[in-house]
Amino acid sequence: MVIAAVAGPAVAGGFEVALWCDLRVAARDAVIRASYPREVAGARKKHVILIIVDSLRADRMQVYGYGRPTTPFLAGLVQDGQMHRVEAAFSTCSESFCGITSTLAGREFKDISARTYQLQDVLRDQGYRTWFLLSGNHTAWNGLPQFYHADDGALFDGSQTQRYTMDDDRLVLEGLEQVPPAASGQPAFFYVHLMSPHYLGVQLPTSHLFTRPDDHVSPGKEPYTILERLNKPDRYDDKVLQADRIIEQLFEALRAKHYLDDAVVVITGDHGEGLGERHWAHGWHLYNEDVRIPLLLYDLPPARYDDLSFGVHVDIAPTILDRLGLPIPESWSGQSLMVPSPERFTRHQTYFLPNRFAVLYRRDGRLFKFIATPQYGTEELYDLVNDRTETHNIAAAQPALVARLRDQVSAYRRDELSAR
Repeated sequence: MVIAAVAGPAVAGGFEVALWCDLRVAARDAVIRASYPREVAGARKKHVILIIVDSLRADRMQVYGYGRPTTPFLAGLVQDGQMHRVEAAFSTCSESFCGITSTLAGREFKDISARTYQLQDVLRDQGYRTWFLLSGNHTAWNGLPQFYHADDGALFDGSQTQRYTMDDDRLVLEGLEQVPPAASGQPAFFYVHLMSPHYLGVQLPTSHLFTRPDDHVSPGKEPYTILERLNKPDRYDDKVLQADRIIEQLFEALRAKHYLDDAVVVITGDHGEGLGERHWAHGWHLYNEDVRIPLLLYDLPPARYDDLSFGVHVDIAPTILDRLGLPIPESWSGQSLMVPSPERFTRHQTYFLPNRFAVLYRRDGRLFKFIATPQYGTEELYDLVNDRTETHNIAAAQPALVARLRDQVSAYRRDELSAR
């Protein structure tokens, strides 16, 4: 997450301005929204709950095979068959602003403006009540509330808590107290944002399993200068476990208000987090530690998902609409995970400068990642099935594949420039 009060790296400022000013995207989406059916025969009015956990890496989660018990609650849901797991899921980028907006909008970051037609807009037009319960001060995060399109009184974030500091995840439970119980015939959409694994996320005194209880460090005013202390792997694992406990408490509170009686719950991360393997924190790179995230689907009564081997941020919104029996807006670039896709190209980028671009190519059980940094003239290619830690750059050995993926990056950049 970009924190306005923290001095950090350079941001692609022109790109950010384009997001706010792209009238063509807004005009196109206004037409699509106006023509979207308000009543869809056979649609299911299930509650929808989207939980995005800041800086959450899949490979540090027990539910994804990590050796430490960092996610016992989520692992239990998967083991009991109540939750589905996407085996290899990736964020659109390695920073919160683009990760969140592309998830809600179901499209690549280059194609988003503050007025894009998003998941919560579709559901609101279908009669859903929408709620935003957000750890962190989202009003300070690059104007994110302008992208949420929240109703008055329906957004509760760290700037409003009366009990906690703004990066303390307990505040989402405080906000949930203000939400009335589920009412018959009134479906609801929730976006819940948790901060625990982020280096600014508050670690609770009860969350020391892999660190000592007296091992506490405050981010202070310049957290970038002490990232190796804030983000040391043991502390990070403690905070992943803390997020798992908060999610368990959220489930209990939502169940008590009957929002889980008939619901789709999606749990994911907005991006990953460097823990010293190559760098600290997030935003600069597109390696697996930066962009490999969890993607978990809680769905009761259960639905059938034929292929959950691969997914990305932009697939979340289409999957939710497909599960509800609603059409997917034509401006969305993601694909429903309820429909198998044997071959796929997905495109990713960094938010911070220098911009890096990546293409993931999936086919016949193979998965490759191509990373290009045009400013430096570098190219990397990794076989993610056999080299998850991305230690062997095979670009020189695969010139034909590199050329094909380079063309994907070039097309993405041309589209990005034309959108400006």
